[in-house]
Amino acid sequence: MRESGNTGAPRGASRAVGRAAGSGKGRGGAAVFAFRKPQRDIGELPAVGRVCLLSCVLFLASVFCGGAPAFCIASSQPFSGGLVASTERTFQLPQEKEAAVAAALAMTRLALMEQLAMELLLRSDVSFGGVGEAGESLDVLVLAYAVAAYSREISVDDAGGRVRATLRQTGDIGLEMLRKRLGRGDVLDLYTRAVAREIALIRAYRLLTAVSALLPNVSLAGEDAAYSRPRDFLSRLQRGMHALDRYFSLLPDLEGVWQNPHSVLEIMTEAISDDPSNPLLHNAYGEAALQAGRPHEALDAQSAALRLDPLFARAYHARGVVYLALNLPALAVADFSEALALAPKNPRYWNDRAAAWRVRENIPNMCADFYQACALGDCQGYRWATEEKFCR
Repeated sequence: MRESGNTGAPRGASRAVGRAAGSGKGRGGAAVFAFRKPQRDIGELPAVGRVCLLSCVLFLASVFCGGAPAFCIASSQPFSGGLVASTERTFQLPQEKEAAVAAALAMTRLALMEQLAMELLLRSDVSFGGVGEAGESLDVLVLAYAVAAYSREISVDDAGGRVRATLRQTGDIGLEMLRKRLGRGDVLDLYTRAVAREIALIRAYRLLTAVSALLPNVSLAGEDAAYSRPRDFLSRLQRGMHALDRYFSLLPDLEGVWQNPHSVLEIMTEAISDDPSNPLLHNAYGEAALQAGRPHEALDAQSAALRLDPLFARAYHARGVVYLALNLPALAVADFSEALALAPKNPRYWNDRAAAWRVRENIPNMCADFYQACALGDCQGYRWATEEKFCR
């Protein structure tokens, strides 16, 4: 198999088009988002002209801002749609077709998101300026994945052994949508993890097909036992990309909770069957299971996610919520504490641990956690505790 056509996607895969950190307001009510200069390897750069333009912008920003540049939206004009990306893949045998389809779709999505990330950085009414101390960094590419809506077209030429995927951006991206997405750090973390996984799968697929190109007489789909491992690996990559595509399709419906948990359960059951090694799928299934009133399934799913990724703060928090629903507050406190050790700036984690302390009748710790959540911007629990005379 080989790649042809202009995918618009660079070969490497960090794709750090830019780095954003923190949000706030600049003068005149303009939204301000801090960015950091990306770290990239020259061998992984995309088309020369595009990268040169981006490098110039980031360099000038760093010069005039005296350090990390800031992203300022100076008007409420939406980011217009209309971006298009297309990728073509080839396959030799029918067994390779599904992998070619999945890879073409993943590569095209990445190419489209890179274009959108460039738009976020280079639009005429977007300017750079200093904002002071920056918070945690965010890849602009991740933000593009989080705000973009797109349609897709897949065409397969079985006779010619070709697959073409085309994605078109649909709708506009308004300032309020950007604010909304930037205000949900927990959801952006899911996008960050999903994007990293998609890039890793694309890398692996490119490597495997490159090996196939170097050994043209060896088919990745051959029946020879000596090549069963490459064949199996190709199948695993295809299933992993397909499962991740399903996950991406669900993420826009995550607004604090899953808007349709029963649909999430159905889709994630199929996705987990395709790729049981993806902790994001188990986490989504577990959260939806708890919403559907199935706490023991939720507990098993979150535990599976944590076995796969012991640094998954959201899964610790979700399992803590399950323990609290099962009236196991000590276990809930332990998991909330793990989540806070990994993500101490999430006020929801502080509030939920405070609730667990309340069940355990540890009022001083409850008040301390409610206060921490309030200091991070969510004072609902603290106000309740002071009104009820639990805390001062």
